[in-house]
Amino acid sequence: MAEDLHYEEETMSERSSESSDGGLKASLEIKEEVGSFLFHR
Repeated sequence: MAEDLHYEEETMSERSSESSDGGLKASLEIKEEVGSFLFHR
């Protein structure tokens, strides 16, 4: 049971490290959209 948990944590960390670039780009785009929305109001 504990081994399964450890394995899941490892795969999750690997996935997050792999998709970190995409996540950063997406968050930056969202920030730009929110910023422009607030600016135009």
